[in-house]
Amino acid sequence: MRIVVMGCGAMGGVHAGELARAGHDVTVVDPSPAVLAQVRGEGLSIRKPDGQEYRVKLDARGTTDGIDAPDFLFFFVKAHFTAQAAREAARIIGEQTVVVTVQNGWGHGDVLAEVLPSSRIVVGVTRQGATPISPGVVLHYGSGETTLGSWSGSDLRAAQKTAELLDSAGLAASASPDALGMIWKKLVFNAGFSAVPSIIGRSAYALKELPDAMRLAVGVSAEAVQVASALGHTDITVQDHVLAPADRFFEKIEANAGAGGKPSMLVDIENRRRTEVDAINGAVLREAERLGLDLPLNRAVTALLKGIESSWEA
Repeated sequence: MRIVVMGCGAMGGVHAGELARAGHDVTVVDPSPAVLAQVRGEGLSIRKPDGQEYRVKLDARGTTDGIDAPDFLFFFVKAHFTAQAAREAARIIGEQTVVVTVQNGWGHGDVLAEVLPSSRIVVGVTRQGATPISPGVVLHYGSGETTLGSWSGSDLRAAQKTAELLDSAGLAASASPDALGMIWKKLVFNAGFSAVPSIIGRSAYALKELPDAMRLAVGVSAEAVQVASALGHTDITVQDHVLAPADRFFEKIEANAGAGGKPSMLVDIENRRRTEVDAINGAVLREAERLGLDLPLNRAVTALLKGIESSWEA
């Protein structure tokens, strides 16, 4: 299969590397000169918590110029770059290209559909865990299933094809008619457990030892559960989709000897990069406003994160 991966950060790197190792023809597109230099030179490096490491040589480009139409087009860029990346990728869309996003947050399908064929957009969530170490070097600290579905309707054929592709690379995946619900199940957890650690400058695992911060994270997530329920996802609960995932997350970090656990939002703050708060807590707030719900905790953490971002410009 011919595959193009837009964005070669943590998750883009893991997917590009594993798909290439499985024998697929993979091209990564990333504007970072440092990423391109590493991937073109020593290769894309994927590290594991047990110390194992492999490197993969890939076709790496700064734009889509000269790229043939792929069978699959994956988006792993930061949320605020999705529209720009979609316009760049529109030049190489073929008649059968499947467009896939499992980016963090809510609303990516809407953004992609503005310039790409909506009937071929596959959305979903992934439980893979990865964090960047340096440009072109990624720590793949956790494996989990990816759940995929159709953005525009009930036709799951494109999602099933994508799941088969990921399975071929050892990345467990399945197609589901409830992909939008799965996105909200991940979103309600991230609303609290990405935002609060990022504000206090600690890994999410640190919340286990910080009861006040833990209560705040759960409170932020509980507000997001309210929104999800109002949207019709009534099976989403604080117990099953906030507290239980937190316990599993802590156990996974302990099993990996403490590797991982730092939200990508915190990594962005540490590097003075714009965060994805608008696609996570901001998305929750936009839906809440439309539904007439007031979410004071999400408003507060969003204001704090936006304030941190603005402080870099002062």
